[in-house]
Amino acid sequence: MKKRLAVLMTLCLMVSMSACSDNEKGRGTYSEDIKASDKEEKEDKKEKDDKKEEEEKDGKKSEEEPAEDPEDVIEEDIEEEVFETGDLVFETVDITGKKVDQDIIKGSKLVLLNLWEPWCGPCVNEMPDLEILYENYKDEGLIILGAYTTFDMDADAKELVDSYGITYPILKADENLYSYEQSYVPATFIFDGHGNLLDKNPVEGSQSYYEWESIVKKYLSE
Repeated sequence: MKKRLAVLMTLCLMVSMSACSDNEKGRGTYSEDIKASDKEEKEDKKEKDDKKEEEEKDGKKSEEEPAEDPEDVIEEDIEEEVFETGDLVFETVDITGKKVDQDIIKGSKLVLLNLWEPWCGPCVNEMPDLEILYENYKDEGLIILGAYTTFDMDADAKELVDSYGITYPILKADENLYSYEQSYVPATFIFDGHGNLLDKNPVEGSQSYYEWESIVKKYLSE
């Protein structure tokens, strides 16, 4: 009887130990499953985040304006540099021999084309007043161009310019400037900053500083 009881107890103990072992195995498997699941979730989240970041980058790139073709930029710059004038077109040299054309009036608002000659007393007497006028109003957009045609008097012209301290451009009239020549001098034609003739009739004869100032103020205020 005692032996049977001992055998039964031994069997019960073995069954109990086996059940515990199975539970421990089950717990280990469950823990591993949780860890594996967490790892998968993290990987999925990282993949989604990376995908979202790429989409955002692609979206920003699509919103950005396409880069300009370097050739187009060069062409635009060239077009901007072209300065077209209306009636006042010329290509000549100034009293020092420097090449000058209509680009010299670029950026101005008012142009006085003063036709004069070194042998003309009223022309010469007017030059100091024109110089003062130029100095006082050049920052407001005035430019004065003095043009003469008596080229065999270049030395006299240079001497006059130097003695009076003339700083506005003194030009040798080319064919285009000569086309404005009158039967008398001085004669002054008035243009806007784009070379458009504002009055077909020139200002006749020499003017005092105040007379010139009145004319200039009138056109600059328009």
